[in-house]
Amino acid sequence: MERVGMEMVVEEILSRLPSKVVGRFRCVCKQWRYEASTHMFAIVHARRMANSQNRKLITFTNLSVVIDNVVGGKIDFFARKNISFPIFTCPLFLNIIASLYGLLLISTKHPSNKLILWNPTTARYLFLLHENSDSIYLNSADTAGMYLDASNDLKILHIKRRNDVVVSRVYSRCSGTWRTIDFLKGTPLGSRIYTWSVGTLSNNKLYFTVFHYWLCDYL
Repeated sequence: MERVGMEMVVEEILSRLPSKVVGRFRCVCKQWRYEASTHMFAIVHARRMANSQNRKLITFTNLSVVIDNVVGGKIDFFARKNISFPIFTCPLFLNIIASLYGLLLISTKHPSNKLILWNPTTARYLFLLHENSDSIYLNSADTAGMYLDASNDLKILHIKRRNDVVVSRVYSRCSGTWRTIDFLKGTPLGSRIYTWSVGTLSNNKLYFTVFHYWLCDYL
C-alpha cells in the first residue's frame, strides 16, 4: 500500500474538514499544527468551505449573536446556537461591512468606533485601527471592503472622509500594517453631499456605489 504524504493529507483531507475539526487535528503533532497554521492553508480551506452546500447565517439580535445552519437553501432552526462577540457591546451596535471566506469586517458604534476583523467560527478577532481621533471608523462617513491580492494576501481598503477630504488606506493581513494610497486623492467625493455604499466584491474587484444629493435651504 502506497504511503500517503503529508502534502496529500493537508491539501486533500484537512483542507476539506470543518474549521473546528481542523482545530482539533492541529493537536496531533507539530507538523500538522504547522501545516494547518500557514496562510496558504487558510486560503485553500476558506475557499473550499465557501463552495460547500452547507452555509452559515449570522444574525445580530437585541441580546445575542445567532448562528444558523443553512442546508439546501433552508434554515435549520433546530441547530441554532448563540455565540459571544469578542468585546462587550450590544449586538445592535455592530455593523457588518464586508465578509470574505468566513471572515467578517465589523465596525462598532458603541462604546467607541472600532474596526474589527472577526472569525465567528474560531472566535478569533483583530482590532484593525488604533483608538485615536485620526483613525477611528465613522459609520456615517467612512466605507471599506475586503479582497485578495495576487499573492493571496487579504487586503482591507478603508476609505476615510474627513473635512471633505478623501484618505484611502490599505491593510495587509500578512504584514499587519496599513499604508496610505493615492486612490481618489484630490477628488470632491469626500464631501458630505456624497453618500457611499460599502464595498461589493465581484471578480476580485471592489465596487462602491456613490450617491449625490443636494442640500436645499427652506425659508
